[in-house]
Amino acid sequence: MLENQLNLTSSLLEDTGSEDNGSTSNSKGFWTAGGLPSCSKGLPLITSGFVNHVNRSVGSFSMAPPSLSMSPPSLCTFGVEGPIAPHYSHLPSLKIKERLTDIASSKDLWEVTDSSVPTLPEHHPLERTAVFVPHTSASTVASRVIDVLSERSISSKFYKDKAKVKCVTSYNVDFRIRLYRGKGKFSHGIIVELQRRFGYSPYFQTETQAILDAAEGNIAAPQYTPHTSVSDNDTLDSVPLPSLDLFSKLISSSKYDSQVLAINGLAALTDSVKVGLVKAENTIKSLLSKENEALYSHVFNIVRSGHLKVNDQAQGSIDKQFAVQEKAMAIVARVVKHSKTAICDSLKSLTPVLLSSLKNAHEDTRLASYSASIILEMLKNSYDNCLPETNEIFNAMIQARFVGELQNNRLSELSNHCIRLMA
Repeated sequence: MLENQLNLTSSLLEDTGSEDNGSTSNSKGFWTAGGLPSCSKGLPLITSGFVNHVNRSVGSFSMAPPSLSMSPPSLCTFGVEGPIAPHYSHLPSLKIKERLTDIASSKDLWEVTDSSVPTLPEHHPLERTAVFVPHTSASTVASRVIDVLSERSISSKFYKDKAKVKCVTSYNVDFRIRLYRGKGKFSHGIIVELQRRFGYSPYFQTETQAILDAAEGNIAAPQYTPHTSVSDNDTLDSVPLPSLDLFSKLISSSKYDSQVLAINGLAALTDSVKVGLVKAENTIKSLLSKENEALYSHVFNIVRSGHLKVNDQAQGSIDKQFAVQEKAMAIVARVVKHSKTAICDSLKSLTPVLLSSLKNAHEDTRLASYSASIILEMLKNSYDNCLPETNEIFNAMIQARFVGELQNNRLSELSNHCIRLMA
């Protein structure tokens, strides 16, 4: 697998025009998380269809597949036709090439072998969300898990020595995936166990089923996308919005749970999927008003510092667990998308954070995805002049796209869209 990823590094650099004379080469397509080419010219288009397999019960609750009316996902989720020719003063340098090679050869790639998978310990109580995959190598199972995590844009950190993956979904459910070798007469197969550690979402059962299905070699059900129950909630226009004064008081509270409640509530009220487009835009308009200036500034401070309270390093691990920086980034991206107010100075102040998360996308693909979404909205809504480090951001996007193609489809699509707009 490592050799495949290093080859992909060279392919990526050719796609983005890595020659010193600034010339660009033709796009050769992209690749999927397992190292398989996708959308390349001359290769057949590979798509996935949903197969109505026997419903499996995971634990004591039913895990029936979603409706067959849902459209099947495509393994080839994004492609670029033609070369990318950025118009900036320089193209990716040798330093960027070395950085991509380092990422490809890092320990984050899950190179699991049969010898590295531990045998199931004696008296180990397996979670109900576990499956046994008979007569299959550990590397095959690991590859299937990598693919499904990437396709569903689940942020993942791989530990090859422990045959373990730490995962966080986009809705902040923290869970682990572990591989074990079966014992005795079951030593020919691999046990895949999923353990939820933190957070809850009604969509998590769908993710669980998809991961276990993929590990068994079945085609996973399409990812569920929530829809607004009432079209834009326009029928609720007569209902007044809750005052943002409440959120200002909560976020200024000395109680940590009150602050978390404030940022979660504000993130929900600016999400058009949850409350409808009209309500989301009205909330953003209210957030940018003079009377809510302190609340607005607090949201940007959370993005810059990564903490609910600026420079509160002791609270860092808890802030990370509750994803307060990611929630604040989501709010900022929506503000940029719907705002007609001049907020350039505030956006400029976020540049160091956005750059850092893109450069370190292999450490946290979820944070990098939120950063890419902010930059994408800036590019689409004429805020690109608020990006002072344009060339550096472009190179960071190349790194993020590379990591996204390996581990996170959402990051791949967002960064690729940004690169096209910057070209």
